[in-house]
Amino acid sequence: LAPHTCNITGLYRCEGGDCTASGVCDKPGCSYNPYSVGNHGFYGFRKSVDSHRPFTVLTRFPMGLDGLVGSIECFYVQDRKVFPNPVTNSTTLPAVNVIDDDYCKAAGATAYNRLGATAGIGEAMDRGMVLCMSVWWDESGGNMGWLDQNGAGPCNKIEGSPAVIRQNQPDARVTFSNIRWGEIGST
Repeated sequence: LAPHTCNITGLYRCEGGDCTASGVCDKPGCSYNPYSVGNHGFYGFRKSVDSHRPFTVLTRFPMGLDGLVGSIECFYVQDRKVFPNPVTNSTTLPAVNVIDDDYCKAAGATAYNRLGATAGIGEAMDRGMVLCMSVWWDESGGNMGWLDQNGAGPCNKIEGSPAVIRQNQPDARVTFSNIRWGEIGST
């Protein structure tokens, strides 16, 4: 999970320097990946949340006493069992299992905090958002390494290559279904 903030409050097409990492939107985001925060046994094949079987992802945006979104929480449900994100297992991060401003500061997400932080995500949601889901096919040579290599997961540099995937898993697929939204606890 990696929320990205922007300091533009409407539709906007960036140009030049506004499109860079130091521009008007937070390109790297503030990510919480169980593997990269020290929990290697949480998500994947035959792990706590088994990625080879169906599961549900629940994401919540609870408000603080000030009425602003204070954190982003993620839960997984598989076989009717609920798995909250595991607490970080790192000496450089706070011991939390949510994305909040303190976590993002410790994680080095300076653009995220500079451009609105977690409250900014809530403000953007108040303006209205469209849910989009996709499968990102990285033909650029990066092979989605930010997601599952170099400390973010167990994969090597070529496993995410589209050519390797087509050869080794020609029937690879993903299903998005039973999409719901509502007040916390209602879905």
